[in-house]
Amino acid sequence: PKGELDSTTFRRTYLKALRDYVKSLPAGVPVYGMNLGDMTQESHWTNANKATLANFVNVCERGGMPIQTFHAIGNHDYCHKVADDTADAQYKAALGPTYYSFNLGSIHYIVLDDMVYKGANSYAARIDDRQMEWLRRDLAAMDPAVRDVVVGMHVPTVSGLQTDGSYKKALENFDEFYALFAGYNLTVLSGHWHHAHSVRIGDTASEYILPAVCGTWWYELLCNDGTPAAFTAFTVDGTSVS
Repeated sequence: PKGELDSTTFRRTYLKALRDYVKSLPAGVPVYGMNLGDMTQESHWTNANKATLANFVNVCERGGMPIQTFHAIGNHDYCHKVADDTADAQYKAALGPTYYSFNLGSIHYIVLDDMVYKGANSYAARIDDRQMEWLRRDLAAMDPAVRDVVVGMHVPTVSGLQTDGSYKKALENFDEFYALFAGYNLTVLSGHWHHAHSVRIGDTASEYILPAVCGTWWYELLCNDGTPAAFTAFTVDGTSVS
């Protein structure tokens, strides 16, 4: 609504819907969240809205965020006044590292930063060399029995999606990235586009480009493709993800 702060709309729509969804589940079912980036809008960090990353955390806490949430950095979560080596400092201070991994059940989860930030909201879609080396070591350290991996990152690895399932490679080191997961069942979760799409990549990998909870930046609770503004619920049963 006109004049309403984004943070108020976030609490009133998304957080309420999320709380209602969690309450609807059977007692004892563990629920976790993965936020795929753009928690803020960097151009609003210093204006009257004070839409900082620290304030985002505060809004979630005061608004009753009902689940533990893992975060990935988005292009608008960088400080747009500086370049990549320091542009993520405020993100790290509020939310922690920009790449990390964890295990839940029988699945290994990895969160990555797939942008090389150049300042002024300019970036290349690439997983930098330091992360790629870390990723190799992370996979090598896994229990060999674990063959199912979920990777969350902000920018999709593909572009030019067609109705027949074809796509163009958008991640600069696309081939190198997917080659690391040969022999694994890989699910990639991404956002960024404010619409919904899924694509099969090879025989054992899929990417789900998920809709935005803000739709078209809270102006309309619809995404660019008409998908309702929403979170996406995944049900995990062992290694089965639906």
